[in-house]
Amino acid sequence: MKRYGAMAAGVAILGIVAAGVWLVQEREHGPATAAARQGENGQAATTAAAAGSQPNPREVTAGAMAARYAFALAGGAAMGQLEVEVTGTLQLASPVRDGGATWQPARLVGATARLSDAAKKLLDLRDPSELERPWMLRTETDGRVTDVRFAPGTSVAARSVLAALAHGSQLARPADAAAKTWEADERDVNGPYHATYARQADGAIVKTWHSGPERLGQRAETTTRFAIKGMRPVHIAFDQRGTATTGGLDASKFAPFSLAIDLRWLGGADQGWAAGLDAKKLQAFSAASAKTRHREALPTRPLEVVMSDVRETAATTDTGGRTNLRNELTRAIAASDTAVQATKATLRARTLDKDAETVTIAALVGARTAAAQAAVAELVGDRALEETLRVRVLQSASLMTSPTPAFVAALVQLATNPKDPAYAAAAATTLGASAALLGEKHPEEAQRAIATLVAHAAPIVEPARKATRSAQTEHQPAGIRMAWLAALGNTGDPAALPLLLAALDDTNEAVRGSAALALRHQDPQGCIGKMLERMAKDKSVHVRENIIDAARDMGPAVTGSLVEKALFYDESEFVRLAAAYALTVWSSQAPGLRVMLVDALKHEKSPRVADALKNYVDKGSFTGQPAMTATQMGAHP
Repeated sequence: MKRYGAMAAGVAILGIVAAGVWLVQEREHGPATAAARQGENGQAATTAAAAGSQPNPREVTAGAMAARYAFALAGGAAMGQLEVEVTGTLQLASPVRDGGATWQPARLVGATARLSDAAKKLLDLRDPSELERPWMLRTETDGRVTDVRFAPGTSVAARSVLAALAHGSQLARPADAAAKTWEADERDVNGPYHATYARQADGAIVKTWHSGPERLGQRAETTTRFAIKGMRPVHIAFDQRGTATTGGLDASKFAPFSLAIDLRWLGGADQGWAAGLDAKKLQAFSAASAKTRHREALPTRPLEVVMSDVRETAATTDTGGRTNLRNELTRAIAASDTAVQATKATLRARTLDKDAETVTIAALVGARTAAAQAAVAELVGDRALEETLRVRVLQSASLMTSPTPAFVAALVQLATNPKDPAYAAAAATTLGASAALLGEKHPEEAQRAIATLVAHAAPIVEPARKATRSAQTEHQPAGIRMAWLAALGNTGDPAALPLLLAALDDTNEAVRGSAALALRHQDPQGCIGKMLERMAKDKSVHVRENIIDAARDMGPAVTGSLVEKALFYDESEFVRLAAAYALTVWSSQAPGLRVMLVDALKHEKSPRVADALKNYVDKGSFTGQPAMTATQMGAHP
């Protein structure tokens, strides 16, 4: 199970984060951690090569800027006119270096917020004072903003407004300081885009870019004008206009939206507030954290009517039809505690076929209300129920994106119950994902749950270092150790790293493979050395493939080093296929990786790998996972 998988719970959300607001949309989405980690690892950009010797624009803009943010979305009858206006003074402290990263503290003081009635209902900006909490943005040497982090508990609406101020003001410097025009690959929290810059006769710089629907359902034209004085942007005017899908009952409908950001230089400012601010203690803005109340406001049919459709059509409809059924059933369940109890009773009765039961479990998990989470906890904890049902509910619950402290506490009890080690291991895997997500709003409770999980996992995942079968099962069977390693990986917590690294030396290749994959949410700097070591000496194709997959999720910085070696030198064509796929995933954000693919194609001897490389190079993109993995082929070390 992955920390963030397909959102069966239907959290759903159209993130117009560049537009500063998260709205509800049903969308399936793979591991979300990759987008959140891109800023942590950096991306290569076309303008970055010769920028190292030039001053970082952020370093000369420490001070204060008058800030205005204005967003509007015509949401139609189901939503209403969504309007948000925020003003204040944006203070930027001097950048600080942390390893290879440059972080700049920021805060918006004197913040005021005006919200339309629809915005008050749909957004979680409860108090404008939370906009004044200090936050941090990561800047590259060429001026790009590659990560924005906030204090735990900061609402989605506040984070999206502040992230828009950070990303909307990024100015990528050209390799040639005298250039009149240049281009750059940049990104905001919505994803990548390609920007074009032009220097004007008055010295101003105008940046333009276009986004299509691949950017989370957004079509827009964006223009940013930078008025420059010396080395400093003294006025930044960001204007974005277009259409975006608003989700809800019909995600195919697009509504017009606009976003304007205005930043004007005021001068120097006190920086004492930034002392001690640490990016490691802040949280990245991820799609999995985007939640509003819009779903509950949408009309839906009564529970019994929707459930009847689920019973009759879940087994015969296509994937899209089942998704629509699940979404409507989710709204019906969330409408009342009575609906929650009725759904729980239906699942207990075991009168649904497998497809209908799958839809119903996912809808109950996706309802997200306290009553729904209590019902899920009751189902997974009732040992009188058939184990197959409990396991299916438990697996679906691993995708719950807004777990309550009570739900996580229930998982802790299940994971630490010694009476059924196999079921405890399954609960631990869900606990790892849920505890990580709990940290968004309840960091202290989340850390306690993670600390308990790590402490309980330590003796279970201790590696077998002898090759005999009795030694391999001395502590726990391999399957249980693998589940606990997945649980540790799902937390993404640094405290889990020593256990994961130790497990890479286990004599069981399946256990080592699980440990390798579990590294994907860890800081690459803490594990890249061990990953390189295992790539060099591990005889298992399965283990090396999983190391490549973990590196892929860590971002292009790791992809460009570890994965490059695998692509050119690994003896297994399956590992080389995985490496080619990993490079392709990031090649749009880091063009240098595409050069590696072209070079590898020239030297590749395997027809299977060469065909894959040619497909990736010709299309300049990817359409899915490698056609075949070593595990699927039954390959052995």
